[in-house]
Amino acid sequence: MVEPKWLSGRVSVSKQEAAHVFIEGDDYLVCKKYAFHRWSNQKKGPWGSGILNSEDDERRTERLGLIGEMAFAKLTGLPVDVEEHQFGDQYDFMVRDVTMDIKLSSNGNHGVGFLKIRDNDVVIPLKCRVYIFGVCTLDDRERERAGTLILGYQTREWIELNAVEAPGRAGDWTNLEIPFNQLIPIRDLIEQIKNVV
Repeated sequence: MVEPKWLSGRVSVSKQEAAHVFIEGDDYLVCKKYAFHRWSNQKKGPWGSGILNSEDDERRTERLGLIGEMAFAKLTGLPVDVEEHQFGDQYDFMVRDVTMDIKLSSNGNHGVGFLKIRDNDVVIPLKCRVYIFGVCTLDDRERERAGTLILGYQTREWIELNAVEAPGRAGDWTNLEIPFNQLIPIRDLIEQIKNVV
């Protein structure tokens, strides 16, 4: 576990306290390596394995996901599951019976987090009880270093009642938008986890 640098009020994407965590060295190499071993790499279509991926950076979407998981693991002491699961992970972390999913955006998304709920006409249910949102502030593949801001979390129940549906920005899907300023402070969740682990 690491003690993060806590940033308050200066974080433009949320206006609330956030945990600033760096991923570097062996931790970054794990994210880089296992990004190539994710089930999502098998998805078809123009946005199949990730909207952020490009010829120059074939597994950026998957690597950022793992960077988010690694950052949360460093905050809580929970293990990161890097194994490939058929049809993807059902959750990123579980403490007792509470399933959690990390959503790390590449740019702050104008102060909102996204959860995909419909792809074409296929409904995608919210599987986890808790969704944790953050922003990648740095991803330097050459120096093998990433920076994250873990902003906060929200419950599935709150999201289902309050999040707003919006079209995907580059395809035929629908997202739920969760404003970062409506997140519960991440410090609260970290303390709850430390008390039961």
